[in-house]
Amino acid sequence: MLRKPDFRHLLRADLRDSPSWVNVLLSPFNDMIEFLLDAFDSNISVSNLNTQTLQFTITAPFVLTRFAKTKTDPVYGVFLNQIMKTDNTVVGVATGMDWYEDGTSIVISNLYGLTNGVAYNVKITVLY
Repeated sequence: MLRKPDFRHLLRADLRDSPSWVNVLLSPFNDMIEFLLDAFDSNISVSNLNTQTLQFTITAPFVLTRFAKTKTDPVYGVFLNQIMKTDNTVVGVATGMDWYEDGTSIVISNLYGLTNGVAYNVKITVLY
């Protein structure tokens, strides 16, 4: 189980009898420990992640929609955060989405659970 480290950093003096190549590892190791301490101290949020948020309004039936990627990194996932009717009522049924990455675009090929003729506000998060 992951737990908060008991130390804030590791110094060369702490490793007196270790080989000299250990010096190369100390800086990245200490950076990682600092990151873990921040995470355990609740300093992790969506703003720390490499994401893109998409918000748009559509009227069903859904038509294939293409969005420009804001990052050059590959897309790890596209998550449907929320679909609400434009009058701020819930959809009332299970919703889903098909997507794929196409070069510099993210393509939403289908949104499921929508009623034809009804307008929806959609929020999607792309994780890079």
